[in-house]
Amino acid sequence: STMPRITIFTSALCRHCLRAKSLLNQQGWDYTEVSVSTHPGRREDLIALSGRFIVPQIFFGATHIGGADDLASLFESGKAQEAYDAAEGATLDPRLGEGAAVARAERLPEARVVIGDSEVDVYEVVVLLGTKLNKRPHTEWFRTVGQCFSGTDLTTLLATHYTIPREAAVAAGTALLRHGALLGVAPGDAVADDSSLYQLGCDAAGLFASLNCARVVEGAHPDPHGLVRELTGQLAAALGAHTDSAGLVDHVEVGQSDLYRRFAYDTAELQAVDLVSMPENERIAFCVNVYNLLVAHSAVACGVPRNDGQRLALFHGASPGNLEEELNLAAQSWVEDEENVRVEEGVVHLSMICSWYSVDFGGDATSVVRSLAKHASGEKLNKLNEVLQGSVTVRYLPYDWSTNTRRHLPFTGTTLGGLMCLL
Repeated sequence: STMPRITIFTSALCRHCLRAKSLLNQQGWDYTEVSVSTHPGRREDLIALSGRFIVPQIFFGATHIGGADDLASLFESGKAQEAYDAAEGATLDPRLGEGAAVARAERLPEARVVIGDSEVDVYEVVVLLGTKLNKRPHTEWFRTVGQCFSGTDLTTLLATHYTIPREAAVAAGTALLRHGALLGVAPGDAVADDSSLYQLGCDAAGLFASLNCARVVEGAHPDPHGLVRELTGQLAAALGAHTDSAGLVDHVEVGQSDLYRRFAYDTAELQAVDLVSMPENERIAFCVNVYNLLVAHSAVACGVPRNDGQRLALFHGASPGNLEEELNLAAQSWVEDEENVRVEEGVVHLSMICSWYSVDFGGDATSVVRSLAKHASGEKLNKLNEVLQGSVTVRYLPYDWSTNTRRHLPFTGTTLGGLMCLL
């Protein structure tokens, strides 16, 4: 098969990358995707080929188009088809190739449950219950529990779907309860075929609920970093499938998709990660990557925050083997972005983040600019150094709190607890 005419360097969960890929998908154009999240070493190729640190970077053949805005402008100008046609048969730099495949992460074995005379994946049963049961909220005294169903409804569905006696269905429900895939509204260690109420672990919500509670997982995970890498890929695929050409995501549709449902279930494996035994750099990299994953996950599960008290910011990803290098590259990417740092007529315009965290940058305006200059390059570095020769004037830009959501669940405080209990 021939190599696609288009190459796009991306990172997982990058909103601008999702937008660029959606534009290309809309045209039905194949492309080679090089993820610097999956292949951190490929960032060197990105920088060498484009002269840029940030993603996405898009190439038509050997011609560098630029980022998502540049690609959109190419389409708006009516010249995209011409550029695409010109890329046919172009001689490509080998660094534009996809590269070696990443080895699959070692994952925990699938949890299974006995139903009648067969063993069935717990995930299969969770999907069945989640899509077929009539779930409703239940209020008792001052406590409201959402997404509940009765033991009778649970037993009937299992007995009917798997063609087993009701007694066997009750036993299967009890096994799900012990796996943590099923929770009783009232304490108990067995399912009852009556009006007793239950909910799925993945539907649990409230002050002390977590986002990765689809089941209970025990033991030590064999590959924590590989797990987060693959979970990030799963969520990115779910988001990408519901991103339009403007880069906006329908988070409601994402939450109803099979891709997301599997991702949300698999996050339970994070319970088996032992942070204490990790070397410090590995632990930092792991937590940075889980934080990124968590924020994107919460936008689907908990809704998108709309005011300053609700908002959380994403941080750049990191790989455990090259933490310092990855964090330095993240800083370079951030400084390169004109929305964060730019110099106009001798005045340094900075993101409001630099004001909020000015103490971390040295406190005063000169120290802040000097700290940022350490991560600048090319013309921007020259401009910052020129400013530093005299009196430094800084103006802070209003922070852009906009999101890439087109539709989402309402954000409520009751789900905020899920952000605090990931592991």
